[in-house]
Amino acid sequence: MFEGAEPVTDVDANTFAGIDFCRGLFAVLVLVGHAWEYDQRYFGAHSQNPLTNFLTCTIGHGYYWVIGFFVISGFCIQLSIQKARARGVYNFGYFSWARVSRIYPTFLLGLSIAALAWMVGPTFSSSDNRPALSFWTIVVSSLLMLQAFIGTFPSFAQSWSISYEMIYYAIWPLILAFARYSSKRAAMLAIWLALACAFASFLAWKIWAHNAGVTWLIYGCLVPLSGLLWLGGAWLAANWREIQNSRLWLSITSKVVLCYFLVSYGLESWLNYVDARMSSHLLSALFAGPMFLCLLVSLRGIPFGREPWRTACCWLGWLSYPLYLLHRPIQEFALKLATALPLHFGLFSGFLYLLVPVLLVSALIGLPFEVTVLRWRKRTLRRFNPVKPVAGET
Repeated sequence: MFEGAEPVTDVDANTFAGIDFCRGLFAVLVLVGHAWEYDQRYFGAHSQNPLTNFLTCTIGHGYYWVIGFFVISGFCIQLSIQKARARGVYNFGYFSWARVSRIYPTFLLGLSIAALAWMVGPTFSSSDNRPALSFWTIVVSSLLMLQAFIGTFPSFAQSWSISYEMIYYAIWPLILAFARYSSKRAAMLAIWLALACAFASFLAWKIWAHNAGVTWLIYGCLVPLSGLLWLGGAWLAANWREIQNSRLWLSITSKVVLCYFLVSYGLESWLNYVDARMSSHLLSALFAGPMFLCLLVSLRGIPFGREPWRTACCWLGWLSYPLYLLHRPIQEFALKLATALPLHFGLFSGFLYLLVPVLLVSALIGLPFEVTVLRWRKRTLRRFNPVKPVAGET
C-alpha cells in the first residue's frame, strides 16, 4: 500500500531567500572562473607568475560551485514533490511538465546563442577533445539532453550539468514510487543504488576494459557519483523538519560550515595546482557535498528573508539559471568582437572585459526572459487537474 502525502516541510523565509542568494552567487562565481580562464588564454599570453598561478588555482575554475547547484537542486526538487503531494496535484505528468517547462526554455535560448556563435567566425572556446561533430548532431544531442555524453557547441560546454540533472529528474520519481513515497527510504535506497552502479562500472573498467578510455564506463561512474550530491540535497529535504528541530544539528552546522568551506575549497584549489586527475576532483566534490548541506541548514540564521535583502535575493535567484547558461556564449561573442575591432587588453583589463559586460548582457537578456518563462510556466501548471492523494499510512 502506498503511503499518503508526507507533511509539508517547514522551510522559513530566510532559508528560501538564502537559497536564491546562493544560486545567484554560485552562477556569478562560475562566470568569474570562465572569465579568468579565457582571459589567461587570450589576453594574458598564459602569464606565469605567483599571483596569476594563485588566481588560476582558486578563482579560475567553476566546478566547485556546480557541486552547490546539484545539492540545492536535489533539495528543492524533493521539497516541491512533497508540497505537490500535500496539495494533491502530484503525478508523473505534473512532475515531468514541471521539469521540462523549467529547464528547456532558457536552455534553448542558450543553445541558440551558442549555435550562432559557432557559425560566426572562429571558435575561441576550448573544446573537450571529442571528435568533430556536425551541426545537426550537436543540435539533436542537445535537444535530447545528451550533450554531456555526445557533445555540444564549445561555448555551451557548461550545459553538461543539465544532462546529469535530467537523468536525476527521470530516475528519482521512479525510486520514490518504488519506496511507496517515503522520501527517507527513497533517498537511502537511491544512495546505495548510486554507489552500486558506480562500483560496478569501476570494476568493469578495471577488469574488462583494462583501464582503457571506454566512455560509457567512465560515465557509469561519473553520473551516479555526482548523483550522490543531488541525493544529498533530497535527503536533507526529507529530513528537514527533524534537523531544524534539533539544536545539536543547528549548533554543529553553524559552527563548522565556514571551516569546512575553507578546507574543501582549499583542497579543490590544491588539486588544480597539481593538475590532478578527474577522479581526484570527483572525490573532492564528494567531500565538499556535506559542506553545502551544512550551508543550507545554516541559512536559517541569516536574515535573508528581510527586506530589502529578500527582494535582492529573489532577483539573484531569477538571474542564476540564465547567467549560468548564457555567459559562455556571450563571452565567445565578446572575444570575437575584441578580435574584429581589434581591442587590446592587458591581463586584468581583459578579465574585467570578460566579466562585467558579460554579466550585464546576461542580465539584460536573461532576466526578462526568465521572468516571462516563470509566469508562463506557472499558468500552465495550473491546468493540471488536482488528483486525489494516494491513500495509506501517514
